[in-house]
Order: sequence, then structure tokens, then C-alpha cells
Amino acid sequence: MEEIPRAETVSFRPLDRKYLSALQLMWIILLTIMLALMVIPYLFIDSLVSAPWIIAGASLFILITFSISFTGIRSFQRKGYAIREHDLLYRSGWLFQAVHIVPFSRIQHVAVNSGPIDRKYGLAKVSFYTAAGEVLDIGIPGLPLDEAYNIKEFVVSRIKPTEKHEELG
Repeated sequence: MEEIPRAETVSFRPLDRKYLSALQLMWIILLTIMLALMVIPYLFIDSLVSAPWIIAGASLFILITFSISFTGIRSFQRKGYAIREHDLLYRSGWLFQAVHIVPFSRIQHVAVNSGPIDRKYGLAKVSFYTAAGEVLDIGIPGLPLDEAYNIKEFVVSRIKPTEKHEELG
């Protein structure tokens, strides 16, 4: 069993630091929407406009803001990926840690996606779709755009067509 490579010994590459900035912008947008939704009841319900309710609402908002920021930053620090000869690995999670390993032989499709916030920071996500379906599909976010396309090309070059595809081609 010693000849089997262990995922724990793999050197993971961290995600681009700009991805943390993109995440923080998404958190700011989310928290702004949440703050607006929390303030609206205070505008229309007179009984809420009292010190205890205002303090409770502000405390809840501060607690949520701190929780999102703290756990998000800790989670970002843990995320990373590695590409080996026959598979790729993606590590994520802070409280609930996970390492996903996907053999190239199981990958059927690879896509590069970039939303508006990702594009603002020059980032993209590489998504890998496996034969197992949605449950085991993974993506590596927070990659510089050129690196995302390089990873896609590398993985696609490693995907071996099945016998059925070879007969059709």
C-alpha cells in the first residue's frame, strides 16, 4: 500500500489572491442587499423603531458580517488545486474540509466560465464534468483567465476517447 500516492502529500497550488478580492466584492453586494432587507421593516412597522429592536437588528447584521468574512477568508486560505499525471485534485473547506480527486479517465467535458465579477478581476472557473453526473462534477474557481484555459487544454489533451467515440470518428 506504500506505492499508492496519498492526497495529503500533494503540494496544492493556492487560488489567485485576486479571487479573495472578488469574493469580498460579492460579500459586500450580498450584505448590502441583506442590510436593505433588514431596514425595510423598520420603515413600515412603527413598533420596531425602538432602541431594543434597532440594537438587535444592528447586532445581528454585525454578527452575520463577521461570520461571512471570517469563515470566507479561512475557507479561501484552504482552497487549492493540484494536477498530477492521471488526475486532478481540488481542496476546499475550513470547518468541513474536502479533497476531491477526479481521474482524467472520468472527465467527459471541461468548460471555462467567467461571470461579471470574475471578469472584473481577470479570473475564471474551470468546470470538470464527469461520467458520474452532477454530484461529482467539480470546478476550480479563482484562476487567472490564461491559466484556466491552459488547464482546460491540458486536461482535454489527457482525456482518452472511449471505444464508442473512436468508432464514430
